[in-house]
Amino acid sequence: MMNAITNIFGIVFGLALLAVLTAWGYLAFNQGLDRFGTLEPQVATITTIASMVAVFCATIVASGFKWMGRKKEEVAVRAERPTAMEWLVTFVSMGCKCS
Repeated sequence: MMNAITNIFGIVFGLALLAVLTAWGYLAFNQGLDRFGTLEPQVATITTIASMVAVFCATIVASGFKWMGRKKEEVAVRAERPTAMEWLVTFVSMGCKCS
């Protein structure tokens, strides 16, 4: 029963999200057409679509740069781990010599 409720909630949430994204896209497209209203309708439509694609691509590139930054931090942390392990081995070996 819980699995069915989860599935129904997921479907409803997905459809609501799709509706919001569609409405946002429609409003953004109309606002773009208003901004380029001095141009001919065909040119305004193409310019609006090109602008929206450029913003979408910039968003993808920005998220890629953010991901690469996180990846570099992860590599730096991994590079520090052997140093910590070497310290631990040295500490344990010195402790064994004292006894």
